[in-house]
Amino acid sequence: MARPFHPIFVVPLLAFTLAGCGGRRADWPGLAPRAGEVTTMVPRNVVGGGRCAAAADCAPPVAAAPAAAPDVPPPVPVPTLAEAQAELAAIDGVIDAVAAAAGPARAALATAQRAANGSADDSAASGRAEAAQSSLAAALAPLVGAAFRLQALDLGTSTAADRASYSDRLAELAGRIAILQDQ
Repeated sequence: MARPFHPIFVVPLLAFTLAGCGGRRADWPGLAPRAGEVTTMVPRNVVGGGRCAAAADCAPPVAAAPAAAPDVPPPVPVPTLAEAQAELAAIDGVIDAVAAAAGPARAALATAQRAANGSADDSAASGRAEAAQSSLAAALAPLVGAAFRLQALDLGTSTAADRASYSDRLAELAGRIAILQDQ
C-alpha cells in the first residue's frame, strides 16, 4: 500500500519557497535591461507611458541611410581598336602557352592510363593516372579565363565600328579554345 504524503513535509517546502520569494530582492535579477543592453536602435519609452509627451520624443534618432550600391555595375567603355588588338594578342599568348603545356600533359595522361589499364583502383598505376589527369586539367585551366576575356571583348565591342577589322580573329581564337578543351 502506498504511503500518503504526510503534511509534515509540506512545511519545510513551503518555508524554502517563501524564503526564496521574500527579502534580498536586490540580489535577484529582474526583467529590466541592464546598462550595457540599452541601445538607441530600440526605443524603450512608450508614448503615453509617462516618460514621453509626444511620439517624436520617444523615437530613436534617425540616421541617414547609406547610399545603396547599384545592382548593375557601370558600363565598361568600349575599347579602342589598339586596346582590342592588344587584348586579342594577350589572349592568343595564353592560348599558345596552354597548347604548349597541354600536349605533353595529354601524352603523359595517355601513358599513365595505358599503364593503369586493368589494375586495381587503389594501385600506384591508377594513382599516377589520376595525377596525370589532374595535371592536364591544371594545364587547361587558363582557357576558362581566356574564354571569359574573349567573350567580354566580344560583348563589349558588339556595336563598335572597328569590330569588323577583328571579328575574324575573335572567331578564330574562340575556335582554338574550343578545340583545346575538346581534345
